[in-house]
Amino acid sequence: MNTFKFWKGKSPRAVNIAQDFLGEIIEHKDAAIDATAGNGNDTLYLAEHVGPGGTVYAFDIQEYSINQTASCLEKAGLDQRAVLISCGHENMESILINEYSCRSCKAAIFNLGYLPGSDKCVKTNSETTISAVNQALSLLVPGGRLSVVVYRGHDGAEEESREVNDLILNLDPKKYWAASINFPNRDLQSPYVILVQKTVGV
Repeated sequence: MNTFKFWKGKSPRAVNIAQDFLGEIIEHKDAAIDATAGNGNDTLYLAEHVGPGGTVYAFDIQEYSINQTASCLEKAGLDQRAVLISCGHENMESILINEYSCRSCKAAIFNLGYLPGSDKCVKTNSETTISAVNQALSLLVPGGRLSVVVYRGHDGAEEESREVNDLILNLDPKKYWAASINFPNRDLQSPYVILVQKTVGV
């Protein structure tokens, strides 16, 4: 595992770590999930890695985010590698299986909180996040990975953070490897990263 590498000339952001953790294992023709499409940066990253034969399934409840993500992909010429789904990620498993015949994925990424520059009232919450993370874990193939960037500076973030941490803490260690990366010399409200890999052979 080469995730903990050095970033030349700059300190790594939480999202860099989350992306690189997934990028290490994604191969062409894989399926990946962006559970919180936002401005499309994670979707674009995954689309670059799944190659021309792979597919990224990106979820977001905001039409603005879906449009931004579509624009981001089109500019990069990668729009054919992604399916944009205007729906809450708590419906992930049923939509992927029933509408796209997708029963597994190699990687999944979550960026919790609200989309910077948009309505702060529209944000992830503990109930739907926990449901979506559980579904994403279920969809992971053996050796597949999940990353969650957890933000702490908005209303409801403390509860969401606590419940996500509890979920990860209680994962069966025989089935999952898990780690959390914090930045102790930064602001206490700075984001942190959760990394999970499903055990090979499960």
